[in-house]
Amino acid sequence: MQQDQALKRRLLALHQRYPALGLDSLYHLIRKELSCSRKRIHRLMNELG
Repeated sequence: MQQDQALKRRLLALHQRYPALGLDSLYHLIRKELSCSRKRIHRLMNELG
């Protein structure tokens, strides 16, 4: 749960900085910093709207 919250915060920050990026691009940026799967990023993006 705490890692999900950290990923959500990072997703929001990246989306605000690069609003045109999609799932794959965001996944590759986040993967460099935090350990996560593409499916997890997809699920969190859906939760964020």
